[in-house]
Amino acid sequence: DDLAGASKDLSNDEPKAFKGRRTEPGRSMPLEPTLVSGPEWLIALALVALACGTTDKAGPFDATPEVIDGSVASDAPLVDAARIADAAPGPDAILGFACASPILLASGDSFLGDTGNYSNSNSATCSAGTLSARDTVFQVALPDVPTDLIAQVTVDSDATPNFDAVLSIQSTCGDESTERACSDFGFSEKTEALALTGEVFISVDGTAQFGGSADGAYQLDVRTRSIESELAACDPLGITSRCDSGLLCAASQCQVESPALACSQALPIESGVAITAETHAFQSDFFQGSCAFKASAGAGEAFFSFRLAQPSSIDATTDLPGTSFDTVLYLKSACEGAELACADDVDASNSNFRSRLQVASLPAGDYLLVVDGASSAAPTGRFELRLDVVSN
Repeated sequence: DDLAGASKDLSNDEPKAFKGRRTEPGRSMPLEPTLVSGPEWLIALALVALACGTTDKAGPFDATPEVIDGSVASDAPLVDAARIADAAPGPDAILGFACASPILLASGDSFLGDTGNYSNSNSATCSAGTLSARDTVFQVALPDVPTDLIAQVTVDSDATPNFDAVLSIQSTCGDESTERACSDFGFSEKTEALALTGEVFISVDGTAQFGGSADGAYQLDVRTRSIESELAACDPLGITSRCDSGLLCAASQCQVESPALACSQALPIESGVAITAETHAFQSDFFQGSCAFKASAGAGEAFFSFRLAQPSSIDATTDLPGTSFDTVLYLKSACEGAELACADDVDASNSNFRSRLQVASLPAGDYLLVVDGASSAAPTGRFELRLDVVSN
């Protein structure tokens, strides 16, 4: 019944904006980022704005940093100045300016700030532009058991030029050799660092290499995801939990993975219904699209099933506002069956790397539609898929 509406969202993330095409690997899509809403409590971090000045960038962001505790909905204590002060080596330290004085965040927290109020203290391996850009340093304390850390930066879409954010996660702050995840694909960024323990550091950095601003206003959201063992309960969407290596979440339980099991989890899709979903870095790669074989190798897939009651033509596309990475679409008659059609870029010459697959005539029967990734820079991400069927 929940597929009866015009759209279905199977992801908890907002669309991201994409910058101009890069020489390697280079992708661009004109999307509008959306701020993640939440409670608005101001804490005692105004000292950063007082010490460093304010910003004249246009948009909904305030120059004064603000931490929003994700646990306040359950009446848990707010993130307060005492917790933030624990990270400071002395009374004169400015939080977030360097590895020695990071801003402390916990899972579920959001931070509203502006890198223009900080210094250049760190850099990221995925962007040479961070060598000269200002950044803000955060610290997250993870459990002793391996846990995933997901960080997402949403930039101010009203600023001109747009802040081009770079996101980096390191085990040892300032040591690029310990970098566990790095993202510099769009203006807004999201990255997943898998199976971490103890203290880890997040840097919100920037670059001016691709026409954007090297500093600017942003919102950082952080959350953790548990890793479950065989037969344990799991989140089928991979948001709050995921299965350990070699396992797949099926029927909300971690089971030994296989292509057949992955295909069996295909979501039904109906004609005229847009579905928003997400692929993740932890997923295994079972298939590759023939039209982007090398590019789609190593990227996890999302599977969708549909049935044609009579001969029909189909039009499937990810060329929709909710798609935030370079996709490949291909059609199979069955999980282990032959590929029937494959489509990669809608218009590569104009930097539209979404996908649209059209088949003029298909016989009645059951089909499997696969959404895959086609970029080593961002092989997984959030997407919006729509299928339209017309009877012949």
